[in-house]
Amino acid sequence: MEKVLTSLLKRGVIPYIVAAVVVLAGLSGAAAATGTLSSDSSATPTASGGAASAAGNQLAGYPAAGGGSNIVQVINRTDEAFKMEGRLQVNQIPGPNVGPKNQALAFSSCANCNTLSVALQIDVRSADARNVQPLNLVTAL
Repeated sequence: MEKVLTSLLKRGVIPYIVAAVVVLAGLSGAAAATGTLSSDSSATPTASGGAASAAGNQLAGYPAAGGGSNIVQVINRTDEAFKMEGRLQVNQIPGPNVGPKNQALAFSSCANCNTLSVALQIDVRSADARNVQPLNLVTAL
């Protein structure tokens, strides 16, 4: 534990600020999408793949074209080690289709180790965008 704390202190305060922003953004996104902050993992109904959406004849269930791809992957296989990776991406997405991808993956296969992956994406879209389908994925194994 002492090694982990020493390693964390050497990295400074910036990674913690980034992690806090990501957590707050995730909470506010969940509140905006559902209207509440809830940890309920019940499934929400989605449109069938054969139904076309009203905007741009985009098939429901398929990501919109347009936008950046921010993928952060950290793999830790060293016992008693701390590995961290973070990336910030800012995109300006013109046009009617907005489909940015933001993914963070943290994989650990070790004893007494810690792994942290942070992917933060800020997307500025056109006011006339009609097909907005951001993809945000987080995996910790």
